Amino acid sequence: MKFSIRPLPLCAASAGFLSIALAGAAPAQASPKIGPELEITVPFNSKTRDRFGSTLKGIGFGAGGAIPRAGGRFSHDIFVARESKNDNKLEFYGAGLQYRRTFSDAPSGVFVPFYGAGVGLAYGRVRLDDDDVDDSKIVPTGSVFVGTSVGRIGVLEARVRGVGKVGTLDFSGLTLTAGLRF
Repeated sequence: MKFSIRPLPLCAASAGFLSIALAGAAPAQASPKIGPELEITVPFNSKTRDRFGSTLKGIGFGAGGAIPRAGGRFSHDIFVARESKNDNKLEFYGAGLQYRRTFSDAPSGVFVPFYGAGVGLAYGRVRLDDDDVDDSKIVPTGSVFVGTSVGRIGVLEARVRGVGKVGTLDFSGLTLTAGLRF
């Protein structure tokens, strides 16, 4: 069975979710917490896995408390992915807007689950020597995610991210993230 994520419909669905969420968004926090995030992405596309391996590693930058407010919160979504295998190289730099909301109206405890969606743009550059491809462009991104806070500073998240095609490759996939907020 072939599974594919189309970035534009995922972006449209995420934008719809964000616009619905705007109506109930809480005001911005006075002093947001920030911190690093480590990401591992499992690409859905078999050609991408053939060229770069079964996982892509990246870093991100998170803002906002580890525990989202009950009313939800908008924040940025920033990610960087660089990978090299044999003579193949890729670079992605993405930025966008995301909305996170807790499942409970009164979040408490060590683990506070949340969900959300985001949209953005990414600059991608791909060089595939075997395929004679050297391409770079700005592409749309969209994502939906679930996660949980771990204590007051930790965040664990699973995200399906759709990314527009760069060169001949689709970099959409499942991203697992672990992060801290200070």
